[in-house]
Amino acid sequence: MYEEKTEDVVLDVNGNVNDNVNDNDDVVQDKYTSKSCVTECLVYFLLLITFIIVCVCGRTVGEYNYYVANGVSKLLLNQDIADDSLITQGEKSFYDISMINDVWLYYEQILIPVLLNEEDVAIHNILLGGIRIRQLRVISEQCAHHPELFTKCYPKWESKNEDKTSLSNLDTSINWTSTDENHEQQTWYGLVDSYPGSGFVIDIPKNKTESLEIINTLKENDFIDKQTRIIFTDFNLYNPNLNVHTVGRLSFEFPHTGGIQTYKEIKTWRFERYSDTRGKFVRIFEIILIVIISFNTLLELYNLRQCWKQFEDKKICEKLKCTLGSYLENRWNILDILNLVFFWITIGLRFYEMNYHKKINLYSTDSFVSLRYEQFLFLLESQLQMVNGFLLWIKMFKYFTFSKRIRFLFAMFERTATDLFIFVIVLFLFILAFATTAFLSFSSDVEDFRSLNSSILNLVRYTVTDMDVELLTNSSLIIGPIFFVFWSLLMILILANVFIAILSDAYNAINTEQKDEKLNISKTLSKTYKDFITSIKQNISIKSTFSEIDKNNDGQVNAIELQKTTGLKQKDAQTVINMFDTDNDGNLNKQEMNELKRALTKENNDNMMREDTNDLNEIVNNIIGNNSQENNSQENNQEQMIDDIDDIGDVLDELSFISFTDEEDIGLQCTNSNSISENENL
Repeated sequence: MYEEKTEDVVLDVNGNVNDNVNDNDDVVQDKYTSKSCVTECLVYFLLLITFIIVCVCGRTVGEYNYYVANGVSKLLLNQDIADDSLITQGEKSFYDISMINDVWLYYEQILIPVLLNEEDVAIHNILLGGIRIRQLRVISEQCAHHPELFTKCYPKWESKNEDKTSLSNLDTSINWTSTDENHEQQTWYGLVDSYPGSGFVIDIPKNKTESLEIINTLKENDFIDKQTRIIFTDFNLYNPNLNVHTVGRLSFEFPHTGGIQTYKEIKTWRFERYSDTRGKFVRIFEIILIVIISFNTLLELYNLRQCWKQFEDKKICEKLKCTLGSYLENRWNILDILNLVFFWITIGLRFYEMNYHKKINLYSTDSFVSLRYEQFLFLLESQLQMVNGFLLWIKMFKYFTFSKRIRFLFAMFERTATDLFIFVIVLFLFILAFATTAFLSFSSDVEDFRSLNSSILNLVRYTVTDMDVELLTNSSLIIGPIFFVFWSLLMILILANVFIAILSDAYNAINTEQKDEKLNISKTLSKTYKDFITSIKQNISIKSTFSEIDKNNDGQVNAIELQKTTGLKQKDAQTVINMFDTDNDGNLNKQEMNELKRALTKENNDNMMREDTNDLNEIVNNIIGNNSQENNSQENNQEQMIDDIDDIGDVLDELSFISFTDEEDIGLQCTNSNSISENENL
């Protein structure tokens, strides 16, 4: 009889013993879940820290990137050009250019002198390979409206309207080149239209005298005319002090509506991210980041596989649907999948960057090498990392479990989802009404309402900012003020306050529900630490009889057999054997295994008694605190006392489940019974 009971022993390497197999399965599952959560939390924080280090060290050199680009921008944009041919001799900055002659004056008086300085640009920057001017042109066609007034018309910019005919009116014919030949990005967005990387290219050398001669030749031969739709002026600078490149572009758009729209794009990048000690540091952390992302990916695939196993009896299509439904039921899984997708896209883009990086010369000073496509790849990566960073920080709410209040924002949106949806519909309808009115009334001379989509976007902005009533009044002395008054009354005074009221009601309700919650940060951190220690100790939980542990059936358990069964290291397994090896033969027989069982059982029960006693003390303290706070209501006090006494009974029931059936465990049973009696007295 004794031997039969001994073979039903359930051991786990953390020192816990359960005689009930089903109960042990639940314990194992709970411990696995705890271990998984702690591991996931630690991996998340490691991923977040590594990601921030990679982004900060790989993208910029502190705040100096901004100062480099800002210094160049001041030189090129804040200086004025002067037209001596005008009587008033008025001065214009880059943003005030409005005529073709102003473009040539800007080249001659500002661009060439600043960039082709004999020494440097903005004191510490070097111009690489000169300047590139690129033009996109459209075809000329017969006017569709009143051809008697104009013999030729020039359509708006579209790829089908692009003119690729060589320019032969110059000293040297200029041929059209494609996007790939120019090492340009496929699409660049201007103020009026979007443009490809093709066109007619002219490279200006670094010699100042030769450059001015080329500009004068282009001016005299009407390089810019009515067929011109945009002029790009590209240049590349390098700062050896910081090992960064500045990629600049000044554009002059000539839309079919007339006039000139100017735009600047000057950005500083660390293209050589893996050079010097800083680069090696970035490379190491990027490898760590890839390892963590790979681990997270495998973890999500494992979770999907577990969900898949739950529906093995279903057909493939239904099984797939049920698996995805079960997996995506947890909203955090959706966030994890999105994060991993963007991470892997970024990793693939990074390898493509490294391959392209080998094909170009970043430091060419003799001829112009376009870095526009290189910048496009870096900019695209930054935008992907922007999404990753946002999702990673939002994911931190998943692990803030010490208080429900910290997730109040999500609770508010969940509680008010229906009300907010209806409010958004009403709000959007009013915005559409005002946008249509504004477009029809002010589209000719108010920039914010120049089109219907611009009107909608700007009215959304005006819900949180002030509308410029002066512009509306200048456009229409009657409609302007009336529009402003109606917008302010309806949107700001009524609908905005309705939105605030919806969220305020939800917040008050949530605050009322959680007002009695205690912010037990220390307790939560302590529990997390204990779970972490447990997860380290508990490499694996097992359920084995003595005969299963004794692989060679010699009646002795050695260190190798204990190691294979428990998952302990051989050194740790031998240490356990030495502690209970009474005959000093280096092995454990059945009697010594039972001694190990009793020792582990006693330690486990003592730990459980301490935890349950702490819970009992906490309930008693809550009774005392609640009674002192509710002296004004005798009836509520009695009901609260009854509920709390029931809680005490539940804890006592948990303490009383410890029982033993082995004859050799009677002494331990008596000890546990005495401890339970002490708790009942308490």
